[in-house]
Amino acid sequence: ESEKWVNVAEAASASQSNPINRAAFMAVRIKGLKELAENEGMEAAFITITAPSRFHSTLKSGQPNPQYAQGSNARLANNWFKGVFQNIRSHWQRQKLTPFGCKVTELHHDGCPHWHVLLFAPKEQMQNIESIMEQHSMIDGGHELKNKKVRFEWVDIDRLKGDPVSYVIKYVAKGLDSSKLDDVQDIKNGVTSEDENHIATQKMKMGLSAAGIQQFGFFGIPAATSTTWQELRRMGKQDDGVKKVDMYARKLNLSELERFTLTMLYQAADRGDWAAYCMAMGGIYGKRKDAPLKILYSTAEAMQSMTDAKHYDDAQKIKQTLQELNRYGEPPAAKVKGVTIKCDWRAVHLVTRQAQYRVVTKAEYKQSETAMMKHTLSMMDVWEKAEYFEQLAQARYEQIMEMVDEAQSRADGFVVLDVEAYLEDRKTSCRERV
Repeated sequence: ESEKWVNVAEAASASQSNPINRAAFMAVRIKGLKELAENEGMEAAFITITAPSRFHSTLKSGQPNPQYAQGSNARLANNWFKGVFQNIRSHWQRQKLTPFGCKVTELHHDGCPHWHVLLFAPKEQMQNIESIMEQHSMIDGGHELKNKKVRFEWVDIDRLKGDPVSYVIKYVAKGLDSSKLDDVQDIKNGVTSEDENHIATQKMKMGLSAAGIQQFGFFGIPAATSTTWQELRRMGKQDDGVKKVDMYARKLNLSELERFTLTMLYQAADRGDWAAYCMAMGGIYGKRKDAPLKILYSTAEAMQSMTDAKHYDDAQKIKQTLQELNRYGEPPAAKVKGVTIKCDWRAVHLVTRQAQYRVVTKAEYKQSETAMMKHTLSMMDVWEKAEYFEQLAQARYEQIMEMVDEAQSRADGFVVLDVEAYLEDRKTSCRERV
């Protein structure tokens, strides 16, 4: 089996761990949501929700907050946000409301989070959606506030004044990649230069990471998942990817409709068209269980292998592999192996991650590299010796052929140097004798 060595830093820089790649992917998804909403004639709104005062340790002036509850922290504040938003979405579902969008989490000066929500919905639903969000956001002490916008602020987006994407993309850039914000000033938070932009981004990422807070999230389109999108993009680019899709379709014996769906999904993911990808996965109102593609995990593949195992011992080996603990002594998490194609009467597994990698130390890499170099040098010596022996064999062959020619020419007891001259001499001698 061939080995391929990859630097961990290079692998991370090519993945979604790279903030530049992640910011670009976020922009693609948000733009796709906007295109879906425009195609359906929907309206957009931008909402900001702030946590109650008891979660804020200091005031904006830097003085201690007298209403701060000791023990409150960013993690507890974010749990409050998640509970409120869960109640909001449950209320939406009961009222048959169908908004979709994304949310961004930011930190205040005191480290307390607040949420920004970009929301799209049909025009006739917007008033009810706003009322429900305000109701649940103001339940916890909201009646004591003189200015309700301190807790909940709703802004209807006028497309004549600004694009919906522009409302939220600033927060994506601030939270992930500030390299393009050289000329952007955030005077409200005291950010007025390139260096301060970079420092503010690092503070934001470290604060959210320390509290275990998810920075971005999407809601409302359950059928279209980002993991399936990324697995489709692993098949290759443009023509190479299309050829691979056709190869998989023939190998898996897919019908024309199934091949067409898989090709549409791949092409949408390859060209970065999130709106087309969502429509191919079932549209805005499609359910995840009805999506044509789902993620294939290693556990499902292993269970299928156990079912297909011809011998009991083979099944037990696979079962033992599933029960092995990781380096932290915990059961291993399910790993993504590819996608499952939903067919009429069966589910077809399409494995996109066929290579298996393991993390090794630099010393192990150097040791393996030295062994590979020795092997390469040994092979070069073999090739050089083979070429030398081939040259010797060729010279020996030519020498033997010369000996054979000379032996044949001496068959009559003399050396024939020129056949025509020899025949002419024979004729002359014959005439003289006569």
